Amino acid sequence: MAADAKLFDTILFGKARKQANNILRPQCKSVFGVRQGDTCFAVSQMFNLTLEFFDSLNPNLNCTNLFVGEWLCVDGTPNYIYI
Repeated sequence: MAADAKLFDTILFGKARKQANNILRPQCKSVFGVRQGDTCFAVSQMFNLTLEFFDSLNPNLNCTNLFVGEWLCVDGTPNYIYI
């Protein structure tokens, strides 16, 4: 019975789960390692990025809690959604 339920789940929801996994994933081409004193604003200015574009490249970033050595995306393609 468990195998039947798993097969049903895969057939019915597999495509939706695959699409959900692809939502809001930027394609990053270049990264920058945070140094002491860096802020999101300073890094975006350093690479001539608007804050909106910088945020779209780093959708899960908490700018109030950056840490030294954290990798930030500074070049790439922003978030995309499969439909």
